Amino acid sequence: MEIVRIIITGLIICFSSWLVGYIGLYLRTKIYDKDLKILRPPLLIFWIGLIEFLGCAITILIIFFVSFNEENAVWAIGYFLVSLLGFWLILYALNWRIEIKEESFIFRNMFRKKREIKYSEITKLKRLKIGGYRIYIGKKSIAVDYFIKGADNLWDILKVLKLKNDQR
Repeated sequence: MEIVRIIITGLIICFSSWLVGYIGLYLRTKIYDKDLKILRPPLLIFWIGLIEFLGCAITILIIFFVSFNEENAVWAIGYFLVSLLGFWLILYALNWRIEIKEESFIFRNMFRKKREIKYSEITKLKRLKIGGYRIYIGKKSIAVDYFIKGADNLWDILKVLKLKNDQR
């Protein structure tokens, strides 16, 4: 009976973090600010990741300290793997960033690796069916999700520059 309580607690925590994320993405407001020069994921992504990570960590602690046996160890491993998703969301929300400059943009990935990309280096732009777009620089690419504030600003700049380069 103890394991049922642990499983239900974990499922409630995971479901509630999913629900908060879904509601947040559904109710998001698109702010189209032409002067926005730094693109970042919304802070809501950080909170979703934090709630998920902490919820799974608490569930794992409950499993180990309240009722540990071999069967529960499998559940603890499962919750650990789910908590990695929360950790990834935290890294993504805190570190991913694009800073728009006059002749280039600076991209910083979720591991804080920076790269300055000149607009002339871009080989292809592609809109994604699920929203957002992908910027190709040679064989590498950068995905800009639809919920990133200011993503439309960069898309407009890149489209105008792409049209100018295609006309030459």
